[in-house]
Formats: sequence, structure tokens, C-alpha cells
Amino acid sequence: MGAAAAPASAARIKGLDVSSFQGNMNWSTARAQGVDFAFVRATRGGTTSATGKSDDAELVDNAPVAKAAGILTGVYHYGRPDLLGATSSSQPSAAAIQSAARNEASHFVTVAGAYMINGYLRPVLDLESGGLGSDSAAPNDGLTKSNMSVWANAFLDEVQRLKGVLPIVYANTYYATSFIDSTVAARTALWVANYNSGNQYGDPLTTGSPPTGSWGSSGQTWSFWQYSADGNGKGPTYGATSADIDLDVFRGDLTALRAFVVPEPTSCGLAGLAAGAFLGARRRRLSATQARA
Repeated sequence: MGAAAAPASAARIKGLDVSSFQGNMNWSTARAQGVDFAFVRATRGGTTSATGKSDDAELVDNAPVAKAAGILTGVYHYGRPDLLGATSSSQPSAAAIQSAARNEASHFVTVAGAYMINGYLRPVLDLESGGLGSDSAAPNDGLTKSNMSVWANAFLDEVQRLKGVLPIVYANTYYATSFIDSTVAARTALWVANYNSGNQYGDPLTTGSPPTGSWGSSGQTWSFWQYSADGNGKGPTYGATSADIDLDVFRGDLTALRAFVVPEPTSCGLAGLAAGAFLGARRRRLSATQARA
């Protein structure tokens, strides 16, 4: 499945994204401000505290409540490929990278799978951590571009296997250029982060457009744009407890946005998920038998 990029529009759709940092959101207030979509954080990192596990305390007060307020809502996972401990001179094996990504994806689905069904927007993988040289305090640490893309693809594959839906990828322009390659960009949609200081990329709500790195190089474009990280202190205006809130826009109209809603599973999809569950259970039984042998 390729990237589902919406056409440019002079009447784009307003949205926002939140985590527990925004506190207890008033989603009716957000809806009254013309917000039509939202992404809410569900998880961060792996399956244990040692692997960076952090489940968002506001998830159950955000995802279903925002949806009930009439806002198209999706959940996101903050990926932690940095936890692999990669350095410029020591990159993990592909197997280790894929295993770590699958573990995070599995935990994401365990925690937030109830919000990856018809009626919700496609889930999101947030990639902004763990690229080689991206941390000024540790410039020799991190995954190379090709290995970060291996991590991302393994995560996408696992969510798709478990829930039958391909996640969107969130990345800032720097990450979309330096740490994500065409193997990712060619297959899924981009939610790009670029804070548009001084309106250098044009009006986000009409025809503005930031650079998109590998998506642009692959003939794709962005579908969602996080254009402000503080909302000019307008958090309470949009129903947040915090002063700041992230503001987003969708590159299209409401009809195009609804194409990002998770579809009803087909009979083939249900059969595939059942087969996957059966094979997974069989592998676990075989592993248990071998362990006892």
C-alpha cells in the first residue's frame, strides 16, 4: 500500500495532537474551535521500564472522549530506537533491530488496539529519537538511516499484522530526510513536523507546504502537518490544561480525511488476522515444547 496523500486544498482541516502534557482535555471546547481531527499519545518505548516503557495516563480520557465529541481521532506511539544503544562504530544486527521494533509495536497494540478499529484514524509511529548524530549531546550514538528504516518497517509490519492497518509515520523534516529512506516513504503516509517560523512555508491552513525529505524524493507529499509546537500559548483555548498545544492541519477536505479512517475488516482481512493468531499460538506451543524437552 502506497502513501495516501491528499491533494492540496484552500480549505484544509484543522487538528491537534496531545499527550498527558496537555492534562485533562476538554474535547467539546476543541470541537467548538473547529478541530476536526486529533492524534493522542498512547505509548512510548518498549514493554518494560528497562526498555523505556511509558503508557500515557490520559489515553482513556482522550481517545474515546475526543471521538465522542465528533473529532476524528487516532493514537500514536513514540518510538525508542535509541534504546538499542547503537553507535557510529557498532550497529545492531538487523534481527535485533527488528525484534526491538516488533516488541514496541506489540505493546502499542496491546495498550491502544481498541482505538485502531473502524471509526478511528489510522495509528501513527512517531519517529524523532535514535538517529545517528541527531543528539548533540551524543553525536556518535544512534542508528544509521538504513537501520532506522529497518526499525520503522518492522514496526509498521507488526502493527499491520496484528491489526490489519498500516500506520502513518510522524517525523520532522530533518528525520524524514536524514533517517528515513524510500522503503518507508513509498509505503505509507507522512505526518510532518515543521514549525513554520515566520510563515516561511506559507499559510498552513491554505496552500503552505514544508519540505518532506524522503517522501518528496519518492514522489510523495505530506498528509498531515504539525506546524506549531506551542499554539502561541493557546492551550486553554483548545481545551487543554497546559498553556501550549500542538497544532496540525490535514492536506485536504473532510471527505479526504475520512479516507484515513480505519476501514471495516473484510472477510479476507479477518481470515488473515485469525491465521496470524493461530500461527502465533502454534509457535508459542512449539517453543514451550522445545523448552520442556
